[in-house]
Amino acid sequence: MNTKLVLTGLVLALLSGCATQPANLNAASKPLQGEAQEALTLAHLLRDNGRYKASYEVYQKMDDKHELSDAYLLEYASVAALVVPPETAVHLYQRAQQALGKNIQPQQSEAIELGLGRAYLQLAQREEAQRHFELVLSHNPNNATALNGLSVIANYQGRTSDALAYLQRAMKVDANNPMVLNNLAMTYMVSGDIHRTIELLQARQNTLPLSGKLNLALAYILGERTDKARQVLSSELPTAQTERAIAQFEQLRQRVEQGTPLSIEIAALSQTPVNLAEEH
Repeated sequence: MNTKLVLTGLVLALLSGCATQPANLNAASKPLQGEAQEALTLAHLLRDNGRYKASYEVYQKMDDKHELSDAYLLEYASVAALVVPPETAVHLYQRAQQALGKNIQPQQSEAIELGLGRAYLQLAQREEAQRHFELVLSHNPNNATALNGLSVIANYQGRTSDALAYLQRAMKVDANNPMVLNNLAMTYMVSGDIHRTIELLQARQNTLPLSGKLNLALAYILGERTDKARQVLSSELPTAQTERAIAQFEQLRQRVEQGTPLSIEIAALSQTPVNLAEEH
């Protein structure tokens, strides 16, 4: 059992979103031939089975051989973004955008803007990220990932009501989207609406990952329901680790009661693991 776990914080929820490939990214590209086509087929197979690093390495070798052009560069960027530093992802998406030029299709443009928005958010360039997410919505007003990204930026800027509006729109599009669900719950928590955080997470408790159950336990403790927090965590963790997590959350509640803004505590939990290891 890993002794350090991170709560699913606002930024992490966005950046860990799945990498489902939009349809028809390479619709306008000419089929490859020979070994290049075989390599592309392998890259697709690895990608579709979640082996993103291996898929990226196949695309990278093809790129080194100058076998990728047009929309194939967009495929490469979309996979690379999962395993390379964000500045590299930005470069690859920009290459794809330049290669496609005036022939770019709406779905391809949407995919590029979304990739750039995510990468710039990782780089903490929030104004640039916001610009790209808004461009995504100009192509597709119902893009849940872009709405979620704008909510993350709004939360960073202290615009909680705007963040909630973006997330509520996203929930109408995809009520079961885990990153949107998490961010909505955490936004309610940051705004002090602990009851709604509990209500949202409790309704989906059976399908929450451990990080989501940690969030629910924290909400219970902030609402002075340590008994419920213990019940949630004891179904997932050994007793000793459950008690250490509860102790840390109760210390957090005490700091909030003493005047530390809850938003600061939540931001810290998004970046620092919850240490479940026994102290010696």
